[in-house]
This record gives sequence, C-alpha cells and structure tokens, in this order.
Amino acid sequence: MRTVSSKTLLGALATAVLLTQGEAHALDWAWTFTADPGSSPSGGPVSGTLLNLPAGNGVSGAGTTAVVVSTPGGELVNQPFAYIAGFFDSTSTDVYADAYYQVSVGGTDYDLFLRSYFTLLYGGSAFYIDFGFPSSLSFSPLIIPPVPPIPPAGIVPGTPFFISDPSVSTTFAGGTLTINIPGTFAQNWTLGPQATNAIDLAGNTAELTGIFSGAGGPISLINSGSGGYLSLSGVSNFTGPTTVFGGANLRVLGSIASSSGLTVQSGGIVGGTGFLPSSTIQPGGIIAPGNSIGSISVANLALNGGTIQAELQGPQNDRINVAGNVSNFTGIADLTAFGGGGPWPGYSYVIVDAPNSTGFATPTSLSLNSTGITSALLRTGTVLVQEADGNPRTFDVQWRPTNGFGPTTSAMQSLGRGGVNQVATAGVFDRVFQSLAFAGANNANAVGFPIGFTGFTTGQALAAGISPDFLLATSQLLALPSAGQLTAAIDSLSPEPYAAFQSVGLETLKRQRDLLLNQAGHCSSTGWVINPAKGEQGSKSHKPFCVFGQAANATSSIRGSGGLSSYDSGIFSSFYGLEYQPSAKWTVGAAYGYGTA
Repeated sequence: MRTVSSKTLLGALATAVLLTQGEAHALDWAWTFTADPGSSPSGGPVSGTLLNLPAGNGVSGAGTTAVVVSTPGGELVNQPFAYIAGFFDSTSTDVYADAYYQVSVGGTDYDLFLRSYFTLLYGGSAFYIDFGFPSSLSFSPLIIPPVPPIPPAGIVPGTPFFISDPSVSTTFAGGTLTINIPGTFAQNWTLGPQATNAIDLAGNTAELTGIFSGAGGPISLINSGSGGYLSLSGVSNFTGPTTVFGGANLRVLGSIASSSGLTVQSGGIVGGTGFLPSSTIQPGGIIAPGNSIGSISVANLALNGGTIQAELQGPQNDRINVAGNVSNFTGIADLTAFGGGGPWPGYSYVIVDAPNSTGFATPTSLSLNSTGITSALLRTGTVLVQEADGNPRTFDVQWRPTNGFGPTTSAMQSLGRGGVNQVATAGVFDRVFQSLAFAGANNANAVGFPIGFTGFTTGQALAAGISPDFLLATSQLLALPSAGQLTAAIDSLSPEPYAAFQSVGLETLKRQRDLLLNQAGHCSSTGWVINPAKGEQGSKSHKPFCVFGQAANATSSIRGSGGLSSYDSGIFSSFYGLEYQPSAKWTVGAAYGYGTA
C-alpha cells in the first residue's frame, strides 16, 4: 500500500497536496492541490503535470516542459518555467527516496514538490512507507502571477474571430475571419500556409483597404449569411490561390494579381475594376466586370462554362481586359441594362478584349441571355448577334436591324405598321441611331455633360448632329417595354408633325406670293428708282427703272397638351427684283425669292 501525507507543501496557497505517478513513464508526475480563497489562481482545485523527467540521481532536465495549470474556471494557462535543481534517488521504477524538483516561474523560485519514502518488501508484497516532508526544510509558496490576456497567435480553426474585435489577429492560421459588421477596415493581413484560411461575409457589405501578404497562403471567400459583398481595394502580394465559393461576392478594386490563381465556384461572383490573376469561372460562377459600368483586368481567363454578367448603357458597357490567353470560352453572356438606360441598336459592344490571345470568339461561342433588356423596339426590330466585328480575339454583341435598313422601320414592319407615315417617322429615328453609332463608337466624343439616363454626353450628341432634347426623346422611345406602346408612339408622331410641317411649308409659299403681289407696280414708292424723269414726266423717251427687295421672318411655338404633339416653327421669306415702266400705263418686272421653313 502507499500512504500520502497531507502536509502543507505550498505555504498559504495550498492546503492539500497529492502527488501521483503517471502511467507513461516511471518519472512522469501529476500533482494537484487545493488553492485557498483569494489566491491566484482562484481558490479551488488546481492541477499540473511534469512530463518525461529523466530517472537517476541528479536530475538535470525538463526545463522546457511547461507547468499546465487548470484553474477552477476551466481556463488553461501555460506557465513556462526554468529548471533549477532536482534529485530522484531510485533503485527501481517504483522505489524513490528524497525526491524533489525546484523551478523558477516568472522570476520566483519554487519547490514544486519534495518527498522521501522507501519500499519495504514483506512476504512477497511491497509496502510504501511515507515519511512525509523533512521538518528541517522550508518551502516557498507557489504564487502564479496574474497572466494578461494573450492575443490569439493567429486566426485558427474552431475559434470565432470577428472583424469588429480591435484586437483580432491579422494572421490567418487555417481559421475563418467573420465580417460580422459592415464598414471599412484598414488592417493588413498575413496568410499562413494552411489550406483552410477563409473570410466569411456573413451577409454583410464591407471593404478591406489593407493588403494581403504571405508566401503560399491560400484564401477562400464564403458567406454564411445572405447578400452583401466584400471589396478589396489594397494592392496585395500574397502568392497562394484564391477561391470564391457559392453565395460569396468579391469585388476587387485594387489587385490580387499576385495570387497563383482565382477560381469562382458555382454561385460565387467576382467583379470590380481591379486586377485579377489567371481566373477560372466554373459553371454557375459569375464574373461581373465593373463596379457599376467599368472594366476589370485579368491575366488569363478560362470561362469554363461560367457566366459573364455585363451591364450596358448607350455607348458604355462592362468589359474584361485579358492580358494573356482566353481558353475554354463556353458559357453564358448575361446582358442587362444599367442606370435607367440600356443598349442602343447598331453598337458593337466589346465585352471581352484579349489582343494577345489565340482566337476564341465565334458567332456561337456563348448563350446570350438578354431578358434584362426590356425594349420593345430592340425585341421586335433587331436580332441580337455575337461576333459582329469579325475579330476572334474579342467577344462582342450587337442588336442588328432585321431588315438591314433600320431597327425602328423593322419594328414597324414586323408589327404591321408599315404605312407611309409610320415608315417615314421610323426612318427619322433610324437615322439618329445610325449617327449615334458612328459618333459614339468605342465611347468616342464622351465630353460635356450627360444627357439624362441615355449614357450619351452632349459631346456625342453634337458629333452626331442631333439636339440633346431629341436624343432624350429617342431614348424614351427605345425604353418603351411593349409593342403596343411602341406602335402608339409612332402613330401619334406620324400624322400630326407631317400635317404641321406641310402647313408650315404652305404658309411659306403663301407668304412669298403675298409679298410679291403687294410689291407689284409699287416700286416707285417702295424701291430705288434709277433714271428718274427729273421734271420731264411727259417725255415719251423717258423709261425709268426701279430696283426693289423685301424680306420677312416669323417664328412660332406650339406646346401640345392632352397627348397632342408640340413643335417649333420658323419661316423666313425674301425676294428682290427689277421693274421697268415702258409707259405710264404699263410696268414690267421680274423677281427672285428665297425662303426657309
């Protein structure tokens, strides 16, 4: 049998001590004591271990083994210590005499345990006689100083790390950083080599302006919530791979081009206006260039059955600029209107531009989804084609007129409104579309001020030779969502302006005629008489000449109401002529007139 003393070992801090042998090694020791109330650690059971102490006289090691203290609250505190002295007089694995071990903890020396006993063999049985502690020895109390909170060594698995915590570690060690609040955060981050480094959006929207660094460190974007997106605006230099998983939305406004590769899994989205590494978009994954309308740069692109999501407005559109090669160009082009505007017919919208790539674009490369474009004019008067520019190193789309002349005329004909007036009115808009396509190609002449939500500027309208008001009216016609609204608009425009313009023209002719008739025979009083009679009115040989001229200008403005049209008109009339009076009873004259309406 073994008896264990209950004498005080640790001074005021301990009222009972139990020292027991470990199972793994003859000199592995486990110890416990009960700390007094008010002590540190707080009162209650406290335990620790000393592992793999070498056997024999004059112990000299185990200085790197920590004292593991388990406090009553359940916390684990590692207390490193320095070895001072130790002695185990052993004749076998179960016989010890004068065993003691001295250590320094936090600069204070402690006798961690001290014991003397021997073994008595009687009748084949071993009896352990414990003499307790020699009374001649004194002991120092084991007082563990308060330990300040230790910041986490890294973002590790199994522990919650929140962006809202100002003391959160900025080193990833296989754990997950949760974006638990929206906002902008400026920390720099280090990626460890663990394969499970992750950022969880948790349904929030946030921006990280710092940089990510680390050799070989991967990073994954996940979303345990719904919605939200994460923007990265720093120029990072980490070299590991990047993965965007389903539900996560990553917007790169700076650069992650140093990453060894980007993969967007099904349900994930990558976008922005920054720089990406070689990127693979898996089926169901989305690349959405721009932060609104804009461009994103990619080292190499493998669409791989994924989706390109592009917004269009007037001469503007989202674009992917690829520095290297485009491969496996299969998937979907999802085309949507932007900012109250939308695409215009006749434009070649280049969505992927890869001048250094091998040819990748064909007329059937991708499936085109234009359900986000609601224009009745485009739907009924055009056909959406890809590879309109004939360059296999670009992917472009175009709404091309079905009849080869103009989209509005095509729409009227397909809707059974091909009358003379409707076609004439449609032709006016088609000429506008054609002029704008030429003036705004590749967003040229984009100077001046924006015109409504059309996407065009006053500089582009000027280059096309149309007024901003008429361009705005054209965009409203293009935005009509139903065929009925489109035909009603063209029908309402056709008869009224035609009749009004005809009346203005007739009024111009009438004004010319009235002015001329009022002038006839009155040149002597309204014109300039050449070779006057000079008192010889009765002379038969005198034949005077007279030169005359007249001009008139009139403008009018009609503002319609109740659905009637409005228009402005301007009439200018002028003529000049010559009269000859061969006799007192006859005058002969000729006149030439010019006018505008």
